[in-house]
Amino acid sequence: MFYSEANLTISLLKLSYDLFEQQISQFIGSSDVTEYDDSGIDMVTFLVVVEDHDDNALTNFLANQNIPYDISWDSYSDKHCTFPSGHASKRILPNAQTQYSVCDNSELSDKVPFLDVLDAYESGRIEQFLNDHLKRKHIITWSEQLKIIQCMHKSMESLKQLEQTELDALVDEMNTQIALSQSNTGSLSDDELQSVESVATDINNSGSVIQSYFLVSNGYIVEPIVVKLSPAAKATAPGFSLMDSMDKQVVKGYANEGVNLSLSFEGYGDRYSVGSKKGTPLMVEYYHGELRVVIWSDINKVDPTHIVSLEGAKSEKLKA
Repeated sequence: MFYSEANLTISLLKLSYDLFEQQISQFIGSSDVTEYDDSGIDMVTFLVVVEDHDDNALTNFLANQNIPYDISWDSYSDKHCTFPSGHASKRILPNAQTQYSVCDNSELSDKVPFLDVLDAYESGRIEQFLNDHLKRKHIITWSEQLKIIQCMHKSMESLKQLEQTELDALVDEMNTQIALSQSNTGSLSDDELQSVESVATDINNSGSVIQSYFLVSNGYIVEPIVVKLSPAAKATAPGFSLMDSMDKQVVKGYANEGVNLSLSFEGYGDRYSVGSKKGTPLMVEYYHGELRVVIWSDINKVDPTHIVSLEGAKSEKLKA
């Protein structure tokens, strides 16, 4: 039975493409790379033809290097069946966690199974079910992604100032931590350890730029990254209400979970949220081993007005 190759159209931040241009060019051959502007964001796009849509060298490279992307594909066939056209997106969050969104263009791609909805309704968790579904459909914008990548690049510049031996040691440690987190036993066999050492050696032999990108794209942060969520992201957050016990007035709020926990309130905002109905004047984060509350009590101030450490509230510090 005849089966076709898959045509993939890939879009990347120009910032990411410039960093890995030499490696990416090996995968795309003579394909034209087109630069374009997406609402003020510099992007590049190119077309590649692959034999295996799910397992090909370029997408594996993007995944291994933790590079955010948009990929769309035409309808294609393998020896078993025909697949509809669709698209996929990957984004990198400040804590190096990833967001994935995959959607084909079939009639069922955006549907929620009725039995799942019914089960959620009967168990009293329909609101949470719908919020979770919306979160799965939302992916951060390229504008938000660019801010994160730019902050990561600042960290990269700091890392590149280190001595080579220090940078090598950080890569070794990070690579080992990643392998341990993926291990079911919490330890590594001799073969796994040898594989980890081989990967670390390859990265360390690639130069300080690739080493630094590897570290920051896997969660190594030299300075804090604060990214304000878009209204679309906030719309998917679970809501709550605060009632004044005296006059019974209510303020609606939303909790946004990610690398930190931020609280938004209707009628209150911060310098980044001017023009929107709700901002994020309060955030709880765990930064460099310290649990702390970050507050913007003045909407006209860009920087936080208060940073309150909660380390004094640790249970172990309770006096007898």
